[in-house]
Amino acid sequence: MVIIRSNSIVIGNTPRVSKIARSLSKKYSTLVLGWNREGISEELVKDFKPKLELFNLRAPVGKTSLIFYMPLFWSWIFFELVKNRPDIVHGCDLDTALPCYLYRKIFRKRFVFDICDRYAMSYVPVKFSIMYGLVNSIEELFGKKADFVITVSEKLISSFRKKPKKYAIIMNCPEDNATAFNHARPDEPGGKLTIAYTGKIRKHRYLENICIMLEDLENVRVKTAGLIIDQDVFTMMQNTPHIEYKGVLQAEDALALEGSCDVILAMYDPALPEYSISMPNKLFESMMFGIPIITNIAKEIVEQTGCGVFVNYGDDSQIANTIINLRDNLAERQKLGRNGRRAFVEKFNWTAVEKELFLIYDNLQPQ
Repeated sequence: MVIIRSNSIVIGNTPRVSKIARSLSKKYSTLVLGWNREGISEELVKDFKPKLELFNLRAPVGKTSLIFYMPLFWSWIFFELVKNRPDIVHGCDLDTALPCYLYRKIFRKRFVFDICDRYAMSYVPVKFSIMYGLVNSIEELFGKKADFVITVSEKLISSFRKKPKKYAIIMNCPEDNATAFNHARPDEPGGKLTIAYTGKIRKHRYLENICIMLEDLENVRVKTAGLIIDQDVFTMMQNTPHIEYKGVLQAEDALALEGSCDVILAMYDPALPEYSISMPNKLFESMMFGIPIITNIAKEIVEQTGCGVFVNYGDDSQIANTIINLRDNLAERQKLGRNGRRAFVEKFNWTAVEKELFLIYDNLQPQ
């Protein structure tokens, strides 16, 4: 089988693809195809398991890439599929769906459509209502034509006007890497608090608010990593003391950064459409590490498990008080961390999710 995503797979926020690929390679011959937009070294590609092949054309992320470069990427994908002739092709998100579907149609193979984000919600402003509706309709059409749809949450699949006939929820739960990546942290009451943010550096993720907030918060620092989307946000971060930017990291290095911190931050502006369907990896990673999370996402899970603090986006006073309480209250941090770790071991871990993945693929295999 072949798994496809429109980035390098090796760096950036793609742990889902890596986990799925490693799991499926335990039972099936697996090839991963991606796009080397950043020009990463061949050494990094060689170290990836299972086999990874990349489309080596540098390109930006965004509208320019979609219009001028994406057709070239699609052509390359289709050529690789024809060359390798997999029985199943696993396409991640809408920007890989077209060549996957054409291959399925022409060669009568199986197409699994993995939807991590609704494309229009993530990339098309709602004010462009015609384009927004068109992209949603195209995505739902591919969902209807695919042999199976998998996605990250029930909320995301419920955003479809008509749910696909065959679908399953495969949550972005991590493998248990707590021992490997959870570095010793100075757990001293009243000591410094280190907050981790690993994700795209962009607007609507509360980063600007944190920059302003840090001016009045003592003994608090923030470690960040991720692809820079909005330069003005990054410039503001650079000009803020106690914010440290680590660059665009491989998945393992991003986990190591989180494991070295006391709290993980995951905030999404509710004014954006994707807010209603978001299920961040960082929620489950915080559980794995036994580190509290501050978030305005997945209220039900946060409150049910007691793994962190649910806050309201934009309520700077509430969020500042939450940070101060976690900084000064070691016992509270430890309690929330233990709650999260317990929930991870019992339910929100990749070993449990992997069983569901195998069941899907066993049923899709040709008889």
